[in-house]
Amino acid sequence: MTQFDTIAVVDWSGGNDTGPKPRKDAIWLGVVRKGETEKPLYLRNRAVAETALVALIAQEQAAGRRLLIGFDFPFAYPRGFAQALIGQADPLALWDWLEARITDEKTANNRFDLAAEINRSLGGKGPFWGNALGRDIVGLGRTKKEYSAAPFPEKRRVETLATGSFSCWQLAGAGAVGSQVLMGLPVL
Repeated sequence: MTQFDTIAVVDWSGGNDTGPKPRKDAIWLGVVRKGETEKPLYLRNRAVAETALVALIAQEQAAGRRLLIGFDFPFAYPRGFAQALIGQADPLALWDWLEARITDEKTANNRFDLAAEINRSLGGKGPFWGNALGRDIVGLGRTKKEYSAAPFPEKRRVETLATGSFSCWQLAGAGAVGSQVLMGLPVL
């Protein structure tokens, strides 16, 4: 038994619109309501996903059901990052800061450029790394060799305990949760 009537799990993506045909590297929503599993829902981009999530929240509230939503990305960065970047340690203030700066269109977003801007504002090659674009961006290396997370930990404490977890600073390549974080926090 659970204290929630409905549990939703979101497989988020930092990438662009994936088109009308469901595919693996996209956003998916899984819902279990009162023990019944619904068919997974393919959401082709973040705008569609946000609309679907707002509708789900409204539907569950209207029905008087308790809802738990989980996402597959961290809701905060390692200790010290928010304070260094925006002058306050409040992770929700960082969400607002990102929301004001992220642009997100169907076929493009500015996550790599914003990460480079953040890196430059913090005085170095990092903490973000992994440029998947076809152009170089000053302040954002393509590989981990070109970065330094200092003075921030590479992972939050919880991720150091989770075998196989990836760094939220990694924006491209296998296991790149960093793009999901940059594109997910503004939606939250």
